[in-house]
Amino acid sequence: MLEGLEEAGDCPECGLPYHLLYASMHTLRLPLVRWRLYLPGLAMSVGMSLALAAVMVFGMGNWGAALWLGVPFAMGSMLGYTVRAGKLLMMFLLLSALVCLIFGLMTLQLAGLFCGMALVGVFLGPAMVGLASGIAFRRALKRTAFSQRDHLPILAVCAGVLVWGVIEGRPRPQPPETVATTRIIAAPVAVCWDHLMFYEEVTHRPPWILRVGLARPLGTIGSSDRPGDVKVCLYNKGTITKRASRVVRGEELAFDVIQQRIGYERDVRLRSGSFVFAPAGPGRTLLTLETTYEPLLSPRWCWKPFERLAVHTLHGHVLEGMRIAAETAQVNDSGTVAAVAKDADR
Repeated sequence: MLEGLEEAGDCPECGLPYHLLYASMHTLRLPLVRWRLYLPGLAMSVGMSLALAAVMVFGMGNWGAALWLGVPFAMGSMLGYTVRAGKLLMMFLLLSALVCLIFGLMTLQLAGLFCGMALVGVFLGPAMVGLASGIAFRRALKRTAFSQRDHLPILAVCAGVLVWGVIEGRPRPQPPETVATTRIIAAPVAVCWDHLMFYEEVTHRPPWILRVGLARPLGTIGSSDRPGDVKVCLYNKGTITKRASRVVRGEELAFDVIQQRIGYERDVRLRSGSFVFAPAGPGRTLLTLETTYEPLLSPRWCWKPFERLAVHTLHGHVLEGMRIAAETAQVNDSGTVAAVAKDADR
């Protein structure tokens, strides 16, 4: 009980205005501190979900649907079951929990920055379904005399996800995926071939998705002029080693990836790639850049669109670098020829 208060003012405990002479401003109810009401359920749902993910990855070796769909479903279910709030606030809490879960996975090195951005799209659907299920289950059980309703449903959801992970097991081999990107370059095939470059050799600024989501290229060591030549591509997180398998000047450069150590070994395994050149009219070249990789994440319908987006973006960056170099060289050569012809006319 507070004593020595003035007749009117602001309460030193809750900050609300009061007047001692007006009974309507008196209350015996404690003020509602909302973060104390919502934080326990939010923290528990995120913490339990991170624990589930750690057990499934480090304990079971699971990188499949149980991890990427079951864990966010469990998180949403626990949040909906333990927190009671309005629709907008529940959605805000769900998005906050998703962000915390993704940052937790990145801290555990179970996801990189690009995968973290992709996980927002992957996690949102299962988490919303789980949230609706948790709310419905809470409303159904609150009318019963079930003595274990405070904790047993939460444990049942977690156990169900773990059983799902055990049944699914370790990731099974997936068929290779091939992504090809084409570009027309306003330069002859010979000029384009002379300015062939790998991703690690492109000099102009890459798109933001490559800058923030993938390892940063530093350069290359070695050559790829003849079959059997080895080129080591340097990154800030490691290296990729490529060996030329087919070299036909002006037609094709194909290579195999014989070593990959850049931090994505649990997500994707690069296999091979190629540059294919074809005439596309006078002074024009159709250039096709192709990458083949072995996907390691499932379900494929979740991850395939994000993988293709990353590869197409990388291809576009490489092809743009070759276009700039080849067309610049073509313009310079044309200018030199014109200058020589003008001098000859004199």
